[in-house]
Amino acid sequence: MEHLHDLTWMQHLMYGTKIETFSWHRYRVVSLSVPPTDKRHLSQYPFRMLFFDGGANRPCLAVNCEQTILESFCLTLQTAGSHQVFMRLEGPIPYDRFRTLALERAASALPGSEGKPRARRKGGTKPRPRNAGSAMPNRGSPSSPET
Repeated sequence: MEHLHDLTWMQHLMYGTKIETFSWHRYRVVSLSVPPTDKRHLSQYPFRMLFFDGGANRPCLAVNCEQTILESFCLTLQTAGSHQVFMRLEGPIPYDRFRTLALERAASALPGSEGKPRARRKGGTKPRPRNAGSAMPNRGSPSSPET
C-alpha cells in the first residue's frame, strides 16, 4: 500500500501525546492526541490513529478526529491520495468512542483487515490519554455518516 504523502504525522508523533500502540491484523497502530499550539491553531487533531503496514516506517492510512477553525468536529480518512470526511460529529467524543469508529472505518479501507480480531494493546492496560480528557470531554455523539 502507498504511504501518506502528507508528512505532518511525523511532527505529530514527535510533539503529540502518544495514547497507545497496538497490533491490529497485519498493521502496527499508533494513536495520538495532538494539542493545539500557537503554530497549529487552525485545524486540530484531538485524536489521530496511524496505521503502519508490517515493518513500514511510514503510515499507509490515518483516521483522524478533527476540530476545524469553525470549532466543528468530524472524522476523516486520510490515504496517500485523499483526505475525506466520513462522519460529522455533534461535538467532541471520548477516545474510546473514537477508537471504535476508527477501527471500523479502517477495516473497510485497508487490505488484509478482513474479519474482526481484537486489537491487542501493548502492556495489556486500558489507555489513559494524558491531557486528552480535558481536550475532549464526553459531550455529543456522532451523527449519521456523510453520503
